[in-house]
Amino acid sequence: MYNSSPEFTFSRRHRSKQTTRRQSEVSPTPNMFLRYIVVFSVAFVFIQPSHAAAPAALTPGVAVKAEYSAVTDLFLGSKVAFTLTVGFPAGVTSGVIVEILPSTNVTIMAVGSVNMTRGANLDIDPNTKLVYHPSEESKDAAFKIYTRGVYNFSDVNNANTNPADAENNLVIEYEAFVVSVDGLTDGATHWVSAGIEYNNSYNVWIGQVSYTMKTAAPTLTKTPTYNLTSPASATSMAKGDKLTVLFETWMPYPSPDMAAEAFSLHSDPNNNHLQVVSLRVKAIGQNFDGTTVAPQVDLSKITSTGVLCNTSWSGSRRVRVALPTTLTNKESLSTSPSTSTADDRIEFEAIITMTSDAVEGEIYPVGFGIEVDAAEVWVSYFNITANAPSGSVSAMSLNIGDVNTTACVGAMNEFTVNISTAETGLTAFSFNVEVVDSNNIKPSGVMVAHMEVLETGSNVLCSEVNFTTTSTSGNTAVDNSGSMEFNITNFGTMTDLGGNSTITVKVVLVPLPGYAITGDAYKVKIGLTGHTTTMDETTVLDISCENQPDAPVNYVFDFYHNCTGNCLTRGSVFEFFLDITTERNKNPGRVNVELAVPTNESESFFVICGYEVVKIGSNLKCISNKTITEATNVTTLSDGTYSRVDVVFPVMCNLGVVNDTEEDKVRVRMTVRIRNDTNVNSTTEEWFGLGSRYSTTQVWVGQYKICIRAPDHYSELARVLGVAINPADLVGDFPGVRGIEYSFDGIEFKDKPVVFTPDVGNSSVYNIDKPFITKYVSMTNLPNQTCQASCYVNHEMVVTKLDGYLEIFNDNTGALKSQTPIALDGDNDTCFALPVQGDTPPLFWTRMNTSVVLGINASQFDIVITGEGISCAKHSNNRVLQVTTPASLQVSYPESSSVGKFHGNIQFCTLTDDNAVANSFSSCQFRCECPSPANCEEVIIFLANEENGSNWKLCEISATNF
Repeated sequence: MYNSSPEFTFSRRHRSKQTTRRQSEVSPTPNMFLRYIVVFSVAFVFIQPSHAAAPAALTPGVAVKAEYSAVTDLFLGSKVAFTLTVGFPAGVTSGVIVEILPSTNVTIMAVGSVNMTRGANLDIDPNTKLVYHPSEESKDAAFKIYTRGVYNFSDVNNANTNPADAENNLVIEYEAFVVSVDGLTDGATHWVSAGIEYNNSYNVWIGQVSYTMKTAAPTLTKTPTYNLTSPASATSMAKGDKLTVLFETWMPYPSPDMAAEAFSLHSDPNNNHLQVVSLRVKAIGQNFDGTTVAPQVDLSKITSTGVLCNTSWSGSRRVRVALPTTLTNKESLSTSPSTSTADDRIEFEAIITMTSDAVEGEIYPVGFGIEVDAAEVWVSYFNITANAPSGSVSAMSLNIGDVNTTACVGAMNEFTVNISTAETGLTAFSFNVEVVDSNNIKPSGVMVAHMEVLETGSNVLCSEVNFTTTSTSGNTAVDNSGSMEFNITNFGTMTDLGGNSTITVKVVLVPLPGYAITGDAYKVKIGLTGHTTTMDETTVLDISCENQPDAPVNYVFDFYHNCTGNCLTRGSVFEFFLDITTERNKNPGRVNVELAVPTNESESFFVICGYEVVKIGSNLKCISNKTITEATNVTTLSDGTYSRVDVVFPVMCNLGVVNDTEEDKVRVRMTVRIRNDTNVNSTTEEWFGLGSRYSTTQVWVGQYKICIRAPDHYSELARVLGVAINPADLVGDFPGVRGIEYSFDGIEFKDKPVVFTPDVGNSSVYNIDKPFITKYVSMTNLPNQTCQASCYVNHEMVVTKLDGYLEIFNDNTGALKSQTPIALDGDNDTCFALPVQGDTPPLFWTRMNTSVVLGINASQFDIVITGEGISCAKHSNNRVLQVTTPASLQVSYPESSSVGKFHGNIQFCTLTDDNAVANSFSSCQFRCECPSPANCEEVIIFLANEENGSNWKLCEISATNF
């Protein structure tokens, strides 16, 4: 049972009980009466032997009002009323608290109206009011259910000593009504309680009245009425205007489940010219709302808006508002009056708008309906004719707040502007601020750093703002003009509490160092475009000082890269980032970031290939890439790279616009590579450093150790076939911007154009399309990507060393052998001089392995030799070219046998194409037809010239399978 207890006394119609306790041990606690109601069942008194005589007791009593004395059964919506009379003894009764408890742990009944009168003998604060306490589940709801009411009278003094005097009495009349029978068993007993605590919790009294709860629907004798009140018939609207429509119901039902709708009835479902902006409960009768002291209905929470800021800014074709399902009419079961009255009234207000693209003269029907318990009980409609726009433009106004007209270079100057917007539905306008030289002589040195909306009035339902800055003066780096483009909806006040159509904007101006100086004066021009307003030009800023920066500031520096390794090879580019997390609401003035440290060119191993400020957090409003670029100092080398970069942030103010650490950050990206004039002969480690100066006194220095991988070196020549990479070490695609460079002396390197192709049999290997011969080779950036960063990847060059596969007759110093790769690089434009008489050796006679050196493997092949001043004939004047294959079936020859190397039996290849031109570029093609592949393992080329000092060259040797 709920609020249940054994009976104390009986009457013919209802049960009541009263309980008294003298409390001296238990300390008072919140909701003490609630605890007592559960504990006490009969009247009794505790007497503590250790205490002195108890204070004089009150004489309270609770009675059902006469008009409700016959009520024993309560239904949903039933109301009963009581009178609580408290007689006070002479003297002071301390700590008097009265509570009314129609429900305790389960919400069944609520407190209705309460009225208190006090006898003339009682000294009670006349301002004492009943404090209504809503149930936990309804305290934030649109309909509050007050399940507890408390009077705190504190001390009450009775100056009369006559206990029989009626002026000693405090009389409280109160109502309780049923708001829910959910979960009740039909016929259950419910107790309506009232209690008094006094003498500082020494005494407690509780009075209760019981009722039988009925869960069945009560018999209703009243019927509701419905009415469209304004406008009552067809009307017209100008395009772009709005119309307020009122309709109502007098609803006498106990707890109606109600909803209302407003909707366009246009036959075309895609026609949105007539739209519903909002639908709300505008007013509600006191039978639902209770007393003015403690209204139960929060009308602001019974509103449905058709203006959806993500879709339909001007409204919707259909809008529905649902009333709280707990809404209760406390007079629904009363028989006097016998019909519904204005106290049962629920009034709805709909705001309708006609869009500017509606068709003039067209009729747009609009309807309104009410549902009760999911059934449509009333519908009404009327027609609206679209008229031409009114043509008037509603004026808007500006109110500029206090502006500090004295400004300092590098300091922020803030002020606010209130924009009173027009209540005309959809509105577009621009708010503009421009700062110019007062005398219109010099370019502006004041930056419009930031503009933001601080507050938007409740009438402005949707707002879209776009803030941009630009330069309108000669200083193109200084954005001296700012504009906020607004798109808003303002249909006016939609609640009885009133509305606000004002938008408050904060403006931040910064006189920039290097552009504004002490003694300057600037005019601040403020205005609106899109509505009838005049430009305000009354504000003048006088630059009178240099700002003293905040110091020290708490800056956090993070120097890092995003690669898995930290190595560089010759010509490769490494990408670093420096994040500076600034301190919110601080202005340290100028901030420098210096790359690299040390800055002495003779000591630096690296150059700055490129730099960029890639992130400026939204809290950092005083800097822009334009001002940074103009203030930054660089030392540029002949190849376009930088030996030193001093990135300058003229003013680094943090306005703390958003509470996000990411928006406090500045990020500088820099690409670094080894200096071109630096020799890398062995793998080593070097340090790249950078530093920052800020707040005039603080310094930060960071450095990063980079491993330098030297080019791969082969003591003898090697033929490069490709590169081996562990896929786990690869970041991004391969090759990306990577290429290959090579050298024969380890000093002068050249780029080698290659195409990488994944090996079919080994996923870790990438073959190159044109294998080449070299002594030094290294991964690097492609020639057209010299400053494009790429992460280093662990790799091994796939090569075949040519020891024993390429020999030059009598080349004791190796000079000819070191040049022979020039003729094997696939480029006819690279050549070397052939020996002549008097040289050592005096001729060029070479043996090379066809598969290893020339990349072929067949019993027949074509070989092409190109050069300058060569002859294709075996004997032509004084010059000889012979291409032969040895007769013996030998794969290799012992070094101790000179005969086996160059004096064995040979077989000549056949000249098939003679393109020799005397003393010019020549090409000779031979076909070598071997008896078997074994005979074609080597090829011997013989070039000799009897002329002394002749200028002839070998450019290329190439072979293809035939």
